[in-house]
Amino acid sequence: MITPFLGHQTSLAGGPVFGVHYTLKLSGASRDAIEQAGRKKRAGAPSVKASKVKCFLPSGVQVVVSGNGVSLDESIEALNEAIKEMKRARELGYTAKTFAAAMKDKARKG
Repeated sequence: MITPFLGHQTSLAGGPVFGVHYTLKLSGASRDAIEQAGRKKRAGAPSVKASKVKCFLPSGVQVVVSGNGVSLDESIEALNEAIKEMKRARELGYTAKTFAAAMKDKARKG
């Protein structure tokens, strides 16, 4: 098999090895997901994980991302997803309490 680039390896399955970006694109990942994967790969050093990442804002609001070993990059990704969900809920006229209950139900359903 001839690879598209002279120095490129081929996989055991017989196809060219393009790396994480090509695989993600084929699986239908969004541009943001592909970019995030590239950042993680370039970082090289293993990320430090914590059970909770707390952020105290000057306004007095506290934002907490918790999970089973959460890195800073994973926290950023989770907050971006939460922001999208919150904006959608606001457009639908949800209150904060209704939003929290809806997200809890959504997480249960998987």
